Amino acid sequence: MRIRFDDIESAKSIAKKLARETSNSLSTCQEALARASGYANWHELSNSTNEYAESLETVSLDRLALLISFLAKRLSANGGDVQYALSTSPAIPRSRFGVADHMRLRAAVFRYIEIPDLGRRKPGAVGRFKNTKELLILRRFAGAVLCIKEGSANAAVADFEFVSPRVPLPLFIPARLYLAYGIWTEEDGSEVLFSRDYMPLWRLRKNERPARVSPIEWIKYTDQRWFWTDADAPWDDVQRTRAHIRRLEDFGVRGAPRLVEILPALVFSERTSSLRSTVQSYFQASENEAENLLMTLSD
Repeated sequence: MRIRFDDIESAKSIAKKLARETSNSLSTCQEALARASGYANWHELSNSTNEYAESLETVSLDRLALLISFLAKRLSANGGDVQYALSTSPAIPRSRFGVADHMRLRAAVFRYIEIPDLGRRKPGAVGRFKNTKELLILRRFAGAVLCIKEGSANAAVADFEFVSPRVPLPLFIPARLYLAYGIWTEEDGSEVLFSRDYMPLWRLRKNERPARVSPIEWIKYTDQRWFWTDADAPWDDVQRTRAHIRRLEDFGVRGAPRLVEILPALVFSERTSSLRSTVQSYFQASENEAENLLMTLSD
């Protein structure tokens, strides 16, 4: 079913945000947006008056995940970049989508693209820990079963402790990858929210929308404070998790930080290396690739 835009300016705004975040041309993003929304091309979208098409402001999360996945493939872009572009445009109304919604959306896009459902006891399958019913994302089902859970990327359980449900459970984003453990203050007064592993998540500036920060960016700070201790960590407590999500939203955050992009690399790696070292390798390679692309385009 087609998606209806309130006006052509709204569609143009979305295409401009996509161009900015994905390094594609505006015309390329316009054509991709038109195709993803059910139109033959940008010209047809621009002239459409289909009152029976679904409004972009009311599309379901699943439909939005499909839209993002299509755009990511069409633009050869990262799904997280596409989602962030849409989150700063009329495509994802801030009034409808909070942090938890964005995490479900990002997980759904991961499932469509980078972490497909390969079946029970395969990497990426979601199960439960037998004793506590805690959700687990499977990395390896051999020897010591290696999993990802809300607070750890290297959780080991016995094979009989990993329970595979009959009906597949939805993929989730581990809280350790998006909850803010504390906040740094920079020399210019900007603040940076950081993860439990002391990796930057969001930069906060007065009168500006929170900006995603590369997890490997070095932050020179003048002050730091923390939101919790290991004694009251939110990993196994739904109410605490919700409280920390509300804190993010109070800071103006509506989206997924770059750190969550490490999830596919974690899922498909059987190594038990630290989260920080995995992030360093992944994002350093990604940034080198981006630099090479920019150099190629400028030649």
